Amino acid sequence: MAHSPTTVIGEGKPTSPRVVVIDDHALLAESVVMTLRMSGLDALSVAFDTPDLVQATLAHNPDLVLLDLFLGDQAQSSMAALVAFSEAGVGVLVVTATSDRLLHAQCIEFGAAGIIEKSEPIEALIDGVHRALRSESVMSRTRLAELSTELASSRRASTAVSLFQSLTPREREVLRALTLGHPAGWIARDHRTSVVTVRTHIRAVLHKLDVHSQLEAVSMAMRQGWFG
Repeated sequence: MAHSPTTVIGEGKPTSPRVVVIDDHALLAESVVMTLRMSGLDALSVAFDTPDLVQATLAHNPDLVLLDLFLGDQAQSSMAALVAFSEAGVGVLVVTATSDRLLHAQCIEFGAAGIIEKSEPIEALIDGVHRALRSESVMSRTRLAELSTELASSRRASTAVSLFQSLTPREREVLRALTLGHPAGWIARDHRTSVVTVRTHIRAVLHKLDVHSQLEAVSMAMRQGWFG
């Protein structure tokens, strides 16, 4: 079945909230549109490859956008559209086939009203749409809190890895020795260098890891499992 860049179901002045569906599967998009219309909503679909997708969608004055997270198998374009819609003051409900919780968390952070997985029953989608249109919570506070916590934890871990990678090979060796409980004198003898040099490495480690003591550096290394 041919699919025009912009497909409108039920032209004419809408008498109910308007929902725009954006999905890279044309048949699925049309099926969702028909289901939404059967639930009493004014619905239409806009093809994901429409030139200037955001502006083309906003031209329909939507009250809510149902946005596929992987438009053309790329999450980046979906995220950019999500941000643009949010900045335009249009609500967005993300519909996705992925269960990646970090991606879900990022969508919420970027302004999505909620996440609906495609594996969920169609009733869940319809309920989510109506909740979003009423400005009600689409997801439980518990789930939102969990996603926020996981995203923050992931970012802390990523930052910690970057800090560790900023250490030179010798600084990593010194840090490893510290995690094993070896003092500066022992490290100097083992590395056949001076205590002054070892202490210089230790100061560099503390500075790069942004900590104030050897104990904090050791604690960070052990928490992150840098040395197995």
